[in-house]
Amino acid sequence: MSNLYRDIAWKIINLRQSQRLTQTALGKKTNLSRYQILRIESGLGDTTLENLTKIANYFEIELKDLFTSEEMATLRMKNRPSSIDTSESKITSKTYAKVFHENAKVKTITISSKSIRKIKIEPNQTTDIYILEGSVSLQSSYDIINASKHDLITIKGFGFVRIVNVTNTPAALLRISY
Repeated sequence: MSNLYRDIAWKIINLRQSQRLTQTALGKKTNLSRYQILRIESGLGDTTLENLTKIANYFEIELKDLFTSEEMATLRMKNRPSSIDTSESKITSKTYAKVFHENAKVKTITISSKSIRKIKIEPNQTTDIYILEGSVSLQSSYDIINASKHDLITIKGFGFVRIVNVTNTPAALLRISY
C-alpha cells in the first residue's frame, strides 16, 4: 500500500467514524457498495476519482483534502510513576488534574471496540494519555506505541495521532493537554 492510498484510507476511516457510520451506512449515503468502501479504506488504491468525489461531497470537504498529507506528531513514552489511586472504581479527570497539572485541559475519550480516533496535537503543547480501561495502539507517522490499563503516554510535537482500540471492548482514556 502506498503512502498516498494509506493517507486517503485513514482520512476516510476517521471521517466515517467521527460520524459513527458503518461502512454499509456510508455506502448507502454515497451510492457505493460496502465492498467499495472496504476496498478504499484498505488503501488498495483501486477506486476512481468519481467514488472519492462522492465521499468528499458527503463529508462536505474538497476532494483535494483527501490527497493532502497530515503532519503526524512524534510520540515518546514517558515513564513516570502514577500517583493516581487506581483502586477507585472510577478515576475522574479532576483527580488526574489535581495530581499532575492544575491548569491542564482534561477530556475523557471513549473509543468503541476495534475503532479508531484521531486527535490533534497543537504546537508547543504536551499531551498525556492515561489509559483508564482497555488496550490501545497510538500511531504517528514514525512511531507505534501499545498501551493498556494504567499506562501513561506523553505525546510531544504537533500534528495528528491515531488511537486504535485493539480490543473487543470499549477503551476509556483521559487526554490531558498542557
